[in-house]
Amino acid sequence: MTKNESREFMERFDAMDVRFDAMDARFDAADERADAFDQRLRRVEILGEDTRHLLEVVAEGVAGVTRTLEALRLEMAAGFREQREFVQTLFQELDHRVTRLEEGLSS
Repeated sequence: MTKNESREFMERFDAMDVRFDAMDARFDAADERADAFDQRLRRVEILGEDTRHLLEVVAEGVAGVTRTLEALRLEMAAGFREQREFVQTLFQELDHRVTRLEEGLSS
């Protein structure tokens, strides 16, 4: 191999070496982006799990409130029935008293 050929070969080798260095830098950058993406994905998964847990807590709270409201509704309905029965009894007594008074006045 001549001196010129040798120099040309070395120049080509150096150019290839520069290109390989550039490719290595690109691969390193791609690896860093992939690592950053993996970290963000892990955070999203954790946030998703936290959100799912919070939704379960809220759902349990809503179910508890629903049970409490149903119990209150039943209690109030029973109370209203008692009040209605009490008022009906009072009206019946009052009606009997008024009827007796009217009968006493008409005699």
